[in-house]
Amino acid sequence: MSRSPGTRRARSPAHRLGNTRFSRSLAVGSFAVCVIHVPIVVALQFAVSGRGLPALAAFALVTARAVPVSFAAAHVLRRIPGIRRVLRTGRPSRVLQRRRRFERDEEREGRVQ
Repeated sequence: MSRSPGTRRARSPAHRLGNTRFSRSLAVGSFAVCVIHVPIVVALQFAVSGRGLPALAAFALVTARAVPVSFAAAHVLRRIPGIRRVLRTGRPSRVLQRRRRFERDEEREGRVQ
């Protein structure tokens, strides 16, 4: 299925909702959250373990606290230059930028179908 060069695909309402500054910020921080959430979850689990809560309630409480704390910690860590470099958050690498530019140019010229 090929489109003529000047046409664009219609975007769904879900796509527009997913393309906000907030959602892009969460997407950029997702790898950092993946790396740092384990110590946060373990610490919260130790804090909840002595309270005598049922397992499902403890799970819900730890989850409700760990998700926002993990994203907030990732946001803070992304501000530190050395850690940003290790976690590879922020701008894409130059190689990736060049590849995307090359693919865009090929699409514009009609070489890719």
